[in-house]
Amino acid sequence: MMNVLKFGIVMMCLLFPVACATDSAEREESSAGTVQTENNDPFVTWSGGIPYKVITEEVLPDKLASEELGEVTMEVTLSELTEDNELKGQDGLSNYLKAGSLIFQLKDANTNEVILVEHEGQLYKAVRLDHEE
Repeated sequence: MMNVLKFGIVMMCLLFPVACATDSAEREESSAGTVQTENNDPFVTWSGGIPYKVITEEVLPDKLASEELGEVTMEVTLSELTEDNELKGQDGLSNYLKAGSLIFQLKDANTNEVILVEHEGQLYKAVRLDHEE
């Protein structure tokens, strides 16, 4: 009987911190609103202020760029984007790309899903956060 009680106490001590950490992470994600990215993940907003994650691991050839859509207008942090109501819904905001960086349509792709962004003379894919590949 005593061993069963000790086992139960040990299990509660081991599982309780995990459950609390999970709950905390879920609250943090839901408080971010529509922006569900890590603070360090590069993003740009487009298509009505929707955040797109910039995939920096692969440089794409220029020939994949179709129409120029616009440019980055302002550099912002993730916390500024989620806390400042005037910034919500704006296109061309980024925590990674410099103001003036160009945004392009990827040939034969839906801009609601994926776009191309220019950074330091290179092209990178940016995927809509709720449609990450």
